[in-house]
Amino acid sequence: MTATAIDIGTAGAAEVPREHLPQVLVAFRVGSIRLGIDIRQVREVVRAVPLCDPPPNKKGVAGMIVLRGESTAVVDLNRAFDLPVGQRDRQARMIAVRHGDSSVCLLVDRVDGLHELAEADLETPPELVAGAFTGWLDFVAPTATGDLVGVINVPRVLSHILV
Repeated sequence: MTATAIDIGTAGAAEVPREHLPQVLVAFRVGSIRLGIDIRQVREVVRAVPLCDPPPNKKGVAGMIVLRGESTAVVDLNRAFDLPVGQRDRQARMIAVRHGDSSVCLLVDRVDGLHELAEADLETPPELVAGAFTGWLDFVAPTATGDLVGVINVPRVLSHILV
């Protein structure tokens, strides 16, 4: 199927060089969980499309799509985070992120938009939250509506899933 377009450490903000701190997040939902990715890691966001079968040796890959002429692996973050995978609706999106010299798409339930962050807003994830995501969260930060969004470490998540 063809889709059409429409590292920092876990130690906390104080130990991360200022130029590596996320300033704008692409915020999204996986189930009821609000997460975000530093916009500098995002290539594009596309509507979710039906997937081709995954390669047999990549258990973390939900399927494949052709994105801008390139075969692209799709990782379902519901599965990655051990959350229930329900019927996806029209809000489901694939977030194409850089992974080495290619792209990987992260399948999410919906994209909420962009959120600007102030350095002072970035906090180390509480232990209870961080434990659930086994070190995949770098920070948590409040949104304009007062909700918390977890900032995921894309390279760490993908290196764990794409084994």
